[in-house]
Amino acid sequence: MTSDVMCDFPIIDISDLAEPQETPSVEVLLAVGRRVVDAFQRSGFVYLRGHGIDASLQRETFAASRDFFALDEASKRRFARFEKTGFNGYTAVGGENTGRLTEADLLDLKECYDFQVIGQDYPDSVLPGFCQQLEQLARACCLLSGRLLAAVQEVLLDQQPAADSQQQAADPQQQQQMNGNQEETDHSQVSSDVSDHPSQLDSNKLPTDLQAVPDPPLTTADPPLTTTEPPVTTSEPSLTSRGPLTSAHRRMLVPGGCSALRVLNYPPVPEGAAEAGAVRCAPHTDYGSLTLLFQDQLGGLEVESADGGWRPAPPLEDAILVNVGDLMEVWSSGRLRATKHRVVVPQQELLRRRARQSIAMFVDPDDDVLVRPLDDDKRFAPVNCGKSLREKFAKTYPAFAEWQRSRCEEDDKARAE
Repeated sequence: MTSDVMCDFPIIDISDLAEPQETPSVEVLLAVGRRVVDAFQRSGFVYLRGHGIDASLQRETFAASRDFFALDEASKRRFARFEKTGFNGYTAVGGENTGRLTEADLLDLKECYDFQVIGQDYPDSVLPGFCQQLEQLARACCLLSGRLLAAVQEVLLDQQPAADSQQQAADPQQQQQMNGNQEETDHSQVSSDVSDHPSQLDSNKLPTDLQAVPDPPLTTADPPLTTTEPPVTTSEPSLTSRGPLTSAHRRMLVPGGCSALRVLNYPPVPEGAAEAGAVRCAPHTDYGSLTLLFQDQLGGLEVESADGGWRPAPPLEDAILVNVGDLMEVWSSGRLRATKHRVVVPQQELLRRRARQSIAMFVDPDDDVLVRPLDDDKRFAPVNCGKSLREKFAKTYPAFAEWQRSRCEEDDKARAE
């Protein structure tokens, strides 16, 4: 692994927060939260040690992922996300291209499997135990992310500046940057050419605050659990009821939640692909609240700096890399910035011939949550989480856009009958 000396980003030990069996006290949440928030304000990224996620669990999940991606393409495509499955499923190379969010039609040289709902569409027929392994890591990530959200929440609520004074304090250049970023992240005033998922609450009935609402009943259009067992909560009840951020993430890994564990494989780079404009992952910001990232030793992740350059974010031993997403930027009124990052094709020919692996836990609010600044800062318009995600998916996933269109046609046909 890379030494800490080569790392440009803050490294924090959060063992006081993550490792105790009991729910952390408010004092611990504030103490750790202040260090995390300070790190996020500096770069949008932070390495966490003492995170409590066992190294053997990480190794076993990486190994299971390698086994899955080593399957033949036909076997993997039997579980293609949005084509043959619901929100769990496989995406082949070219199936998601993040550059399309900024009109750059670059080919992402990656394949991935997303795990979003416990029990849904497990590929046991081609690789028994694969999703069960992902489930173990996903549950651990949910518990950790719930505590991180609680820590950040305590600080943001404890130190809320007035929106008016915030706005007056911002210099013109900072104001322009915030407005530009809002155009990228705010979809509440952008009309979409795709319909909302049928489980989406009517926009006129969205909650007026950020408290979680009762679970909506499943409809025939909702992806059902394949197990008859009731869903088991992956959050700590004492934290999910404590404030707006934690209560907005109480459906992780069950229907109605948007968080997902993604395992990624970046295959060896085909000859001439990089010269033709292909990338392993185009520059982008993450869509949700936080992202937890586990990297292999190959590296390749780069983060945009304030001067427009790019800094490597290498893998560090025993550390998880965590970054701010678009919706956390809205919640914090821009105090915590979602920073662009990318995965580059290695310059060295030898490294291009090697596959790269990573695992990301995308910590997103629940589908029906309306995200707005905690201090009511008017510069940031409210964003509906589920709608925002679907609009971005429709741009980056051809299969999702087609899935949406087919749903529209089915609904139109049903109404006509």
